[in-house]
Amino acid sequence: MENIKIYTTKAISWIKGHKTIFTLGVVIAAIVGFFIFKGGSPALAERTTRAAIGDVEQEVSVTGRVNSAQAVDLAFDRSGRVIYVAVHAGSKVVSGQTLAQLDSSELYAQRQRELANISAQEQRLNQLMATSNDSGATGNSSTIDTLSKSLKIGIDAMTDLTNIQYSYYKLYTIDYSDNAFPIAEAKAKALKAIYGIDDLGQKTTWDFINLNGGLKYKINQAEQNPSLTDYDALVSETKSMLLLVKNALTVINTSMTNASGTSPANIVSAAHFATIKTDTDLVIAQISSLTTQTKSLVNENYDINIAQLQVDQAKASLALIDAQIAKNTLRAPFYGTITNVDMERGQIAGASSVISMIGSAKFEVEVNVSEADIAKIKIGNQAIITLDAYGPDNKFEATVAQIDPAAKIIEGVATYRVTLQFNKQDTKILPGLTANIDIKTDHRSNVLYISSRDIIVKNGKKYVRVLVQNDNTDVRFANLQIVSEDKTQKTYDLEVQTGLKGSDGRIEILSSVKEGDLIVGK
Repeated sequence: MENIKIYTTKAISWIKGHKTIFTLGVVIAAIVGFFIFKGGSPALAERTTRAAIGDVEQEVSVTGRVNSAQAVDLAFDRSGRVIYVAVHAGSKVVSGQTLAQLDSSELYAQRQRELANISAQEQRLNQLMATSNDSGATGNSSTIDTLSKSLKIGIDAMTDLTNIQYSYYKLYTIDYSDNAFPIAEAKAKALKAIYGIDDLGQKTTWDFINLNGGLKYKINQAEQNPSLTDYDALVSETKSMLLLVKNALTVINTSMTNASGTSPANIVSAAHFATIKTDTDLVIAQISSLTTQTKSLVNENYDINIAQLQVDQAKASLALIDAQIAKNTLRAPFYGTITNVDMERGQIAGASSVISMIGSAKFEVEVNVSEADIAKIKIGNQAIITLDAYGPDNKFEATVAQIDPAAKIIEGVATYRVTLQFNKQDTKILPGLTANIDIKTDHRSNVLYISSRDIIVKNGKKYVRVLVQNDNTDVRFANLQIVSEDKTQKTYDLEVQTGLKGSDGRIEILSSVKEGDLIVGK
């Protein structure tokens, strides 16, 4: 025990006499011990971290201001004296609620005048229609008789034409006459107008006389249902039919005139000429009768149409006055809160006199995002918002609702407006508050990651430097060149593929690196 005290005393004396040497020795020993304990060498790695499994989250952080999703200034579009103001700043209103009104007494007087005008015009229209109805039975009966007579004249004429056609033109033999085809063509057009059927130009009377289609059917229906008939259209169609019949009669008359006298065998009977002439005269007379009938119908319908137009015009004038009266009332366009009332009862209000309101819908935040970050953001991305008024501990959830497709230049930088809506209504959220937004643009869970600053880029490729013990037998390093080494460790550069880069400095590693690898930092 005494010897220990002696040695201790001597050691203390020596240390006091050699303070500098002792201090330097202690520092060197500490440094060597540190690196032995760490298992590394300052020459190989000054900073290392281990590749780990975890989450990588990408965010875009921006700043904006809270706005109401619905905000509007309401004003009258014409000047006038205010007779009613129903709200004040802070009033809660529902959609359609009356907020203020202008004096509309003059407009109401005009409205009464237009109502009287409508009544007068409707009475005149009813009188014309009653007169038309009183004479309708007689007029309709007369028109139907004219139409039926026209149809009979047309059919009789085509029957006579067909009989003459078969007397002089051999349509079913090989020696066709040059005149046979024009006659057949004109006849086919006229019969189609009567029966609505093609290819009757070479048919006998018995082939078409009992048909009941086309114009013939329409006239028969008019006889059975006079009140359902469009007489204007039917008269016009019948007149067109008679014109085609007249043309067919003219064609065969010309053909007979040319053939007559060429030889004794081709002399046309005078009776046939007389028949064609009689039919032609009857057709022309009936066309004239139809024209008269048409004018009568047009005149009658014209008066009724004019009266109807006058009724419609009076109703349009009333609608215009009603629209002007409606504009003299300001109504809430949606549920919300009045924020400002800039008009009073009795004053003359104009476009500058407004009532401002915000809606009860979710509040929103508009932010400008640079072109470097806009590609990361998508509609539906979630975000966390903090408001300067309440500090960082009060967090509000929001969703990206809209991204403007066009950029605008702010201080020389292309930016895009992004609108976020708060997910929940909260009384703390007020228009105008400054908002700090972290938009979560992407997230990967349970992935391998390292610090993004440890990525080495060489010749367009990405590498990480890995520190391993000299006795490491991992085949990943078998064919790689050693970057540096000492007695116990060495480093290699592994080429890697990276994935998502997180906002906190983490980066996802997709290849080469394994969990626990010791990554050399820059």
